[in-house]
Amino acid sequence: MTNIRIGAFPLEKDAQTCFELPSCKHPGAEVEILKMVFRLIGVNYTVIDVWKEFGEVYDFGAKQADGNWSGMIGLLQKDKLDMIGLSMRISSDREEAVLFSYPTRVFQSVFVIAPPTFTCTRQFIFNAFSRTVWLFIVFFVILLYLSDLFINYFKLKGIHPDKPIHRLFLDLFSTSISLYNISARVLLLVILITTFLLSQLYQTDMYAYLSAPLTFAIPFRTTKEALDVVEKKKMYFAAYENQTFLCTQSICNRYQQVIKKNPVRRAFREKEVQNLITNGGIYQSTVDSALLPGQLSWLNEKQKYLIIRDEDAPSYYVAYSFSKKYKKMVDKFNSALIEVLPAVSLITTGHGYNTRKIPFEVSDLQIYGISSGVHNKI
Repeated sequence: MTNIRIGAFPLEKDAQTCFELPSCKHPGAEVEILKMVFRLIGVNYTVIDVWKEFGEVYDFGAKQADGNWSGMIGLLQKDKLDMIGLSMRISSDREEAVLFSYPTRVFQSVFVIAPPTFTCTRQFIFNAFSRTVWLFIVFFVILLYLSDLFINYFKLKGIHPDKPIHRLFLDLFSTSISLYNISARVLLLVILITTFLLSQLYQTDMYAYLSAPLTFAIPFRTTKEALDVVEKKKMYFAAYENQTFLCTQSICNRYQQVIKKNPVRRAFREKEVQNLITNGGIYQSTVDSALLPGQLSWLNEKQKYLIIRDEDAPSYYVAYSFSKKYKKMVDKFNSALIEVLPAVSLITTGHGYNTRKIPFEVSDLQIYGISSGVHNKI
């Protein structure tokens, strides 16, 4: 009987680290789905970790300049695999290289960034006034003090014209302007009134900040705004070594123009990509649209990143893929997959694999999300 060689690599929630072992209880949501399908059609299979076996890391496959494919699609073409055990995005160029099963889920393009900073914090006493206002207050205080010294100096000079300058300055810093005429008293009155008004304004603004909800500095909310931010070099795109960007036809040219000005920073391993995100990177990925509650969502508890979904971004179907020589196998697989499809949502959310993201809430700083990974369905 034919033994199907299924390729996979560790991908959070879809393929756990023990997926290639028959005894693995929680191999990952998508590995469980394909195992159920193969059990229904009675076909033997072997799950291969392409990371360990072939050194392929997080690369489903990209078409190269010479027409060949990298990643797991390349392994299919080289007859080192018969099937890819992780569903990937269906595209026209990939359909020329592989056979896709029926779609299993709908994914949407999203951006992942580091946790946004607060535009204000309730604990910081200077938040009532902006930096410009504080500078103006400091300047005004210095100006009043210099005016005070100026008045006192000439008063002392008139009373003691023969006193040495150093004695005048000693008297100047130890003498109250209240000892002098009405002009100095008016200045003191202005200082007192100004201080009173500023203190009342400060108190009012502080009460407003304490009662108002906290706000976050969200750098962008749409794909167009993300491109603007990258073009101005305030942030940059982060990606894996062979990762390509998903874009609609109308905006792909803009991507290329922006990347020329501010090149993509790439890394080979997951930890390195996370470091890029933490340091100002924008990582594009895809997420099962059923798991996203809104435009902004927290990633999970451990990785406190923010998911930004452009409401106008395109959605993509994902499916399992086979070598071109297995057309009859794909037909059998699809027949069994139809029976399993109603349970897909239960499998993907079972065993703690995936759960609905917690929406972005500015009112609760302790909640960053629940255990659920963003998938590299590219």
